[in-house]
Amino acid sequence: KTSGTPLGPTTLAMPLHWAALWLVHATAAPLVTLIVSRHGIRTPYPPGGEGNLTKESMAKYTPQSFPPCWPPGPGTSEVWGTSITAGLTPHGGRQIRNMGAWMGSRNFSTVKCEEVAVYADTNSARDNETATNWTLGAFPSCSSLHQEENIIGDPKYLLFNDGSNQELCGFPWRHEVIKSFLGSGKGHFEALLKAWQAQIEKVDSVVHCCPDAGLCGGQLPCNLSALPIKYTGKFWAATEGAFDIAVFWAEFFLLEYLNGNPSYAAGQLSQADLVDLYRMVVANMEFLDNVFSSKRLESTLAAHILGTLLQAEQQQQIPGVQHSKDTKVVYMAGHDTNLLLLRSLLGLRWQSDGWAENAVAPGGMLIVELEDSSRGPVVSMYFQVAQPQQLREGVIFGEQQPSRVQVAITDCREDPFACPLDTFQKIVVSKIRPECIGIPGLSSVVDNSTASATWPARYWWTFLLTGLGACLLGVLLRSVMPKRSCARSPSSSGYSSQELAG
Repeated sequence: KTSGTPLGPTTLAMPLHWAALWLVHATAAPLVTLIVSRHGIRTPYPPGGEGNLTKESMAKYTPQSFPPCWPPGPGTSEVWGTSITAGLTPHGGRQIRNMGAWMGSRNFSTVKCEEVAVYADTNSARDNETATNWTLGAFPSCSSLHQEENIIGDPKYLLFNDGSNQELCGFPWRHEVIKSFLGSGKGHFEALLKAWQAQIEKVDSVVHCCPDAGLCGGQLPCNLSALPIKYTGKFWAATEGAFDIAVFWAEFFLLEYLNGNPSYAAGQLSQADLVDLYRMVVANMEFLDNVFSSKRLESTLAAHILGTLLQAEQQQQIPGVQHSKDTKVVYMAGHDTNLLLLRSLLGLRWQSDGWAENAVAPGGMLIVELEDSSRGPVVSMYFQVAQPQQLREGVIFGEQQPSRVQVAITDCREDPFACPLDTFQKIVVSKIRPECIGIPGLSSVVDNSTASATWPARYWWTFLLTGLGACLLGVLLRSVMPKRSCARSPSSSGYSSQELAG
């Protein structure tokens, strides 16, 4: 007895219940955390996406003066901080370090240097620099992680394929399919133009296109909306003309703002306007980064993510996974297209603070965690990104924090927020194309998909604890419960015999 209170079954069950939960969740740190990140803030590409961002490359579409980054000098590279077109800016590098420092102190304070693996699209200088800036913030004492030569590279565009590698599984160019996403090609893609008319006109109110009336094929007035839209077949842009040029300016203005440039959008647009216009940029990519292309282009990365989780859980090296089975943190610096392709492949969605739905802003990252639970190993996903004003101001996170939202694994019926690893494995295997996995040996995650991924030998204590707890509870209940007759009056429950029957 306790303070005169009879020792009943509820009193006995509670401490056993909480003791069991405490032991089951005693290992709170994830078995492994994998981060697929977009690079930090960069300088813009030129209109059309090829060549350097120069004054001349923009002059066809505006009589206004906007800062290029080439050639170096006042009003160009001094504004952006670099003369490299599509290069990581110094401001972008600092903000990546800020994010790394916040994550290192919050999530990885006990992780050792040798337990970290870093990947990047090593064809891209901005991705290499993003990776080294993040590790400099997250693991400042791990000097080896700050060296580009120690990054696990991807020279053949296998992990970070955006369409650049057409040899393994070519881009699925069923032109009729892509055109259907664009509203078909009738009337110079009039449906696409009408869908984004308000945003295109808002851009034009800033740039006052077009100085060269010849660009509009004789149509007057020759403004941004009058630029004929044509299908191009390029893997980075489905069209040229009004929509594509509006996308260029929408991204240009946003990058001006995020980079902390003194002036952005000629002082005529608000932050809310920039976020709204950025929806065009995401839509332009998703015409191409869709359910068809994701299976071909992203199967290698998806298989690598799955292999990393299986390797950490089974503690056996998976062929094709280039880091150790003892790795606790895997950081992968890639592109917005990689995140959108993963989103499309796995059916994910997210809504970050300050951004439109499914936006993949500079430094945005999809975080995949594998944790132990009472049900065995489970997979959780998050999308994390700094808010627009935080990026512009270069906020050092502390009291202010970036946006972090949990992402539902929509095909996981058991629990979309803590999906059993074996279920997650089946989901990934069902969506990827084995012939499109480019890293030798990595297809083993598909070949072995029928093998159980949960309840390995290390979970013997869970079964033992459950069995012992049940036995102990039974013994205690038997010793304290009074003996009763098996017969019971229906009225003793408070319900009539009719209610009990029905």
